[in-house]
Amino acid sequence: MIRVQGIHKSFGEVHAVRGLSFDARDGRITGLLGPNGAGKSTTLRILCTLLKPDQGTAIIDGADVIADSCGVRRRTGSLPHDSGLYPRLTARENIAYYARLCGLDKGLIEDKVDSIIETLEIGDFADRRAKGFSHGQRTVELYLDQANTAGDADVGRVHDALFAYNQTLASIRVSARGVNPNLLRPLNIDTIDVSTPSGRAAILLGMMSYFLLFSLLMGGMYLAIDATAGERERGSLEPLLSLPVTRTHLILGKIAACGVFMAFSLLLSLLSWFVALRFMPLTQIGMTPNFNLPVVLAAFLLLCPMLLVGASLMTLIASFTKTYKEAQTWLSFAILAPTMPILIVSFLNLRPRLEFMFVPSLSQHLILVDMISNEPMNGLHAAISVASTLALGVLLAWACVRVYHRETLLG
Repeated sequence: MIRVQGIHKSFGEVHAVRGLSFDARDGRITGLLGPNGAGKSTTLRILCTLLKPDQGTAIIDGADVIADSCGVRRRTGSLPHDSGLYPRLTARENIAYYARLCGLDKGLIEDKVDSIIETLEIGDFADRRAKGFSHGQRTVELYLDQANTAGDADVGRVHDALFAYNQTLASIRVSARGVNPNLLRPLNIDTIDVSTPSGRAAILLGMMSYFLLFSLLMGGMYLAIDATAGERERGSLEPLLSLPVTRTHLILGKIAACGVFMAFSLLLSLLSWFVALRFMPLTQIGMTPNFNLPVVLAAFLLLCPMLLVGASLMTLIASFTKTYKEAQTWLSFAILAPTMPILIVSFLNLRPRLEFMFVPSLSQHLILVDMISNEPMNGLHAAISVASTLALGVLLAWACVRVYHRETLLG
């Protein structure tokens, strides 16, 4: 039974719900009717514990929506206007995923999922990805024989035709305004490299940390977007927050998953550099880089604190966006920020100093350059670098937790 007594909810000066009271008894269907702006969605979000009422109480089967929010979520199920399906998962995998989040025993999940599929009569498409689903389950299927290489040529011709049409249309539009299309290409630039082989090699090794950091961030960027803005865009955020899992655990889990992907990307980049340097004729230009396996391991451990910083930073920024493309745009610029100190120091040719060790990414760059140059590592510098980077990562993670506890997260 649901009992609502005198709940109020305001958003600034807007009073969404004023003194609402009602009982929804077991065994009956209770509907909330009213015009747009009457407070129906706000009331349902209060009952799902997504919002807290300013005044009043709401009890669901003896559990208070404020005092025992997890208990309420264990007793209720919520299906908002958006289905909340994950497009890359099949219908069967979506059902199993939510069952795991609800704490259902692993041994029972498979039988329960089969029972639900049979009850809902969705067996024909239970193992099909949800990406093509709509509210009426209308699906358009495109068939492609990847073994037929002739198909690749057709795709290439279509792409080239569309690109040519795009260029022609642009020329027509500027011509219609009395502008010569050739003005779009005012210069033909030929680049002549006058650097010495030793200079190029020095730049390559000095910029290694830049590429490592950039690959680290790129490794988790799309997961961070999909776990935040992606959840909101496909409508799975509200159902996810309605489950009996604390928001703190949810957001920390998202950050941890992003960090794992970033760690794999970092390790792969380090090993790629290790292999590539074996085949580069650096000794012929008077360079012998110190980049053996122990240095690879030390570099991985040195950059590990950036996993927390990068994952938390990208998750925090993406949490304020509403669509995947918007988050992608913002993060494409945001991931450049941690790499800027490296670029600046590379051009200024600065040496490691104690004050530089308090700057994440910059401190890792300076220490890594010394390691490659076979210089002895300063233990104090390494300790300060790790501690300061971890402190920033914890602060950003705390900010993510705070954002996920805000009611405005739902939009």
